[in-house]
Amino acid sequence: MVFEDHTDLHRRIDDESVAIDENSVLVLKQVGPRGAPGMPESGAAPIPARLLEHGFRPTKASTSHS
Repeated sequence: MVFEDHTDLHRRIDDESVAIDENSVLVLKQVGPRGAPGMPESGAAPIPARLLEHGFRPTKASTSHS
């Protein structure tokens, strides 16, 4: 799932019509060295509430800076 910017991310992350599940890859555009001042911190993108409600928690590997 691609989000155009932080506004788009926060507007649609919990929209039930957006197909996001535990296997989804979330892409946030317009951030980083060219899109905004610096890269966002790991975990800065919210986890969709519906995944949290079903017990999904990020693993260390999914939040690593390596």
